[in-house]
Amino acid sequence: MCKKQHIAICDMINDGVYIINARNSDVGLYKASSGNFLISRYCSITSDNYLFEELHYDHPDKGTAKPIKLIAQQKHSDSDKTLNYLNKIAHWQEAQIKRTLKGSESDNDY
Repeated sequence: MCKKQHIAICDMINDGVYIINARNSDVGLYKASSGNFLISRYCSITSDNYLFEELHYDHPDKGTAKPIKLIAQQKHSDSDKTLNYLNKIAHWQEAQIKRTLKGSESDNDY
């Protein structure tokens, strides 16, 4: 099976929530001003949950996050709400995210 192409940086939507293929997350909120995704990260030592930035794969500074599918549009800008929102999406859509990252097609909407 062919790998799915990622969405080019020029086609990204600001504040769009995407399924991403990245080192540290499967879901990210794209910020056009910086060309990065805000993702939810956990520290295994302290159990802290925090927002982290991961660059788009096409970013000139050699990003690692490849967006696969737009799944939602963020409606708020508070960082605590953003963190909770990303955690909920990742939890609620875990099976769908895994299918999408494996290249499976689904008719289900987010």
